[in-house]
Amino acid sequence: MSDLKLAFRQLRKSPGFTFVAVLTLALGIGANTAIFSIVNAVLLQPLPYPDAERIMVLNESSGPGQDYSVALPDYFDWQKDNTVFEHLAATHKESRNLSGIPGRDPERVSCASVTRNFFNIIGLPPQIGRTFGEDEDKVGALPVVVISDRLWQRAFNRGPKILGQAITLHDQSYTVIGVMPRQVTSPQDTDVWLSMMRRSNNTVWMSRMIHPMIYVWGKLKSGVTVEQARAEMKGIAARLEKTYPDTNRGETAVVTPLLDNLIGKYRTNLGLLLGAVGLVLLIACANLANLFAARGAARAREFAIHAAVGATRGQIIKKLLLESFLVALLGGALGFLFAIWVRNGLVALSPGDVSRFQEVSFDLRVLGFTFLVASITTVFFGLWPAWQASHADVQLALKEGSSGSGDPPSAKRARDWLVISEIALTLTLLVAAGLVLKSFSRLQSLSLGYEPRAL
Repeated sequence: MSDLKLAFRQLRKSPGFTFVAVLTLALGIGANTAIFSIVNAVLLQPLPYPDAERIMVLNESSGPGQDYSVALPDYFDWQKDNTVFEHLAATHKESRNLSGIPGRDPERVSCASVTRNFFNIIGLPPQIGRTFGEDEDKVGALPVVVISDRLWQRAFNRGPKILGQAITLHDQSYTVIGVMPRQVTSPQDTDVWLSMMRRSNNTVWMSRMIHPMIYVWGKLKSGVTVEQARAEMKGIAARLEKTYPDTNRGETAVVTPLLDNLIGKYRTNLGLLLGAVGLVLLIACANLANLFAARGAARAREFAIHAAVGATRGQIIKKLLLESFLVALLGGALGFLFAIWVRNGLVALSPGDVSRFQEVSFDLRVLGFTFLVASITTVFFGLWPAWQASHADVQLALKEGSSGSGDPPSAKRARDWLVISEIALTLTLLVAAGLVLKSFSRLQSLSLGYEPRAL
């Protein structure tokens, strides 16, 4: 603890140097923390459903990059013939005008028509009320809906009399029978769930030639692997192709884990962004290494006196590394606050089709990442200057006094080479960061080649 106090006092003697060093690190660490918080929310956090790794999304395809939605009759055959799924549900996304709520203007809301077993796949019961019963999952059933917690809060102020409340969607009255938990918004930020089977007599939907933006969700039976499911569904699709050659020629079934379906295309993008800000942090470390080396040279007489009274090289290195660690710690703390500050801006710039981008938070994992980055940067920018300072010529430093650095010519040449290397490294890293960002931009604008999956 006394060593830390001494290191802190030493930094206080050079407020300008400390300010520049801390601010430089704060920007680099803050950028890394901000991007990692997105990676954490989108890629690392588990989905909020029980046994989420067993939830699959199914669509049809005519070849690589030619994925599209499912014909409803094909879904019925999949459901009848498969042996690998506990439940297989159909979903259809749309938006409708919501009205009929006292004191509120009409608004556009996100709706999903689903088969009743969709909620079995989600695996979470409604927080109040119920989901669709068997009698409500067929043609001519009573018009009922389940709503999201978000809509309950926004439109009804979480009123306790929500069950039985009448709402109007596209001029048709529906009765609210349940409210889902806050974490349930699938597929793709849904606020209102309707029964799909009420509309299953739709002549367009019942055509195998039409793929009306219906996507299928499935929950694997316990012990069934994704590869087993893919093999069976491809076999079923092959049989349908033989049975219905006019409509199903060249079509196969694609099975994708839900998380991969939601964020698959963003894995590479986020990795590129994290790599780019990592390069920026390396540039900051290179600059700080030169600053600390110059500062070490200016303090050569101080280190020479320490060595003359018995301090070992290890003790001098420890002293300087503690100072570097304090700078990194302060930079990490300020960078963490900076990341929190820019959170809303990052979320606003994120894709709107994946709700996980809106769930960015700064939990213990993000805090731990910040501390880890701060610790690693200590080694990157602090170790070489500390080692160099510990090898200063004691006699030369004492002889030259405070006017000289006390460094042998080899140390001065090493610093000159450090500056040259730093400039070269900075230019290289800047070019690399630019190429990474260019690749990221290309991926963002890349055409998918198929319909959005509406998830």
